[in-house]
Amino acid sequence: MRSSSTAHLRSSSFTGNGSGSRNRSILRNASLVASVPRRRSIASSGVTMDPTTVPSESNPSPPPTERTSLFKKAFSKAYRDYKKKQNEAQLKSSSKSEDGSAAVKEILLMRDLSRRKRNSFCRGGEGPIYCLGYSATNVTAYLAARVEAEKPSVEDVYQHGEPLVAGFSKTHMHDVCLIGYDKVSVSTSKFILGCYSCVLEDIFFKDRECKTYNKKLNTLVIDCCNGEVIKAALHHCFSGELPPKFDVTSPDESVARKLAQLDRFAYKFQMKELRQLVYRTGRKLINKRPVLACAVFDELSFRGLGVVDSLKRYALDTMREMPCETLLGGGVQWMGEEAAEVIMQDQDLDVDEFYMFKILRAWESGAKMNADERRSVARRLSKHVDLRFIDEDLLVSQVKSSGYFDPKEIAEAVRLVKESTENRNPHEMERVLVEGAGSDIVNGIYLRVEDEMGMSEEEILFVKEADDGYSDVG
Repeated sequence: MRSSSTAHLRSSSFTGNGSGSRNRSILRNASLVASVPRRRSIASSGVTMDPTTVPSESNPSPPPTERTSLFKKAFSKAYRDYKKKQNEAQLKSSSKSEDGSAAVKEILLMRDLSRRKRNSFCRGGEGPIYCLGYSATNVTAYLAARVEAEKPSVEDVYQHGEPLVAGFSKTHMHDVCLIGYDKVSVSTSKFILGCYSCVLEDIFFKDRECKTYNKKLNTLVIDCCNGEVIKAALHHCFSGELPPKFDVTSPDESVARKLAQLDRFAYKFQMKELRQLVYRTGRKLINKRPVLACAVFDELSFRGLGVVDSLKRYALDTMREMPCETLLGGGVQWMGEEAAEVIMQDQDLDVDEFYMFKILRAWESGAKMNADERRSVARRLSKHVDLRFIDEDLLVSQVKSSGYFDPKEIAEAVRLVKESTENRNPHEMERVLVEGAGSDIVNGIYLRVEDEMGMSEEEILFVKEADDGYSDVG
């Protein structure tokens, strides 16, 4: 205001027609008038003037600056904060990011807006209130990142069956006891058993008649398995798996018998899922060690399973196809009387009558106790061996000395064999008995080997049989 007034007065002084003194007085009065508003503004702001700061010849005025402290104090604190933030935003937008790309300007108006309204500001434009470099969302990448973020860690994986497995050991929640043939009692829940077995559901909740179930005492006697097998069946009901003791990585006779009993338990109470799991596990066990098929077959036969199916059928087929690796490999000694009788009556084993005699002899020699009782059973089972299909020399040297047959039976068999072999071609002979050779290593039974590599049709090869009778050749 002062400067404009002064300029106006100056223009008037140069254009006027008055004298010089008049002009000087007018200028003096104008200076006084122009200084009035400044003094009032300084007084109103509470600023006192220092005489030393008044411009004079000895104290010239300082050079003009961009903004003096007086100018800064003339604005409110809120305005100064706004300008400060605006300057910082401008410096940030003009700087570069670490990867070299231009930093996006901050939009103050987008702080309290919804997502749709923020997207409306970002649709276009390059002004200070618009986003720079806006691009549409990559839906595929977004969904992939979201799925990856929602994947649980290994520690956070939820196992729905864990509470049920934990409840298996909480006896205060059980309401029935299962007792095996070893008199071991295992407590469990009727509800869980009824869910997996329709037979047990009828017994526990529908009053189905069962001679081994005592409703007053809440006990059920199971004579087809022991307490450990019952625990394994209950473990499957609670967890859907077999316990670690039924692992097939180190198969032995004990594991094979437990699996057979578990198969019988599942068959008796119609637990389909458990039986399928036991069948798959039993096949793996037999394939890994075929001799265990004898233990499985014996366990299922001894427990009174009349029908040959499932795991028992698989064990029987294994013994039929590999009799030397199973029956004569030591497995027949694990069998009881019932299983041994079934084997002696089986006409589908891949052996001849003399090998059936050797299987019976091996079964008798495997008796650890009650040898006399097993010998009497072996004599009874010898009737299933047809002596007419055994060579004359073998009848005299081995079959006769066993004591299973009467001398009259042996003599009659020898006569029939001689009559049938009088016109036999030597090339059709399968076994040769060598005696009196002067050495026990040479003496023995020799088997004819067919289809040997390097042999012509006219050549015949016999190989000595092992003394233990558990293998074809020695």
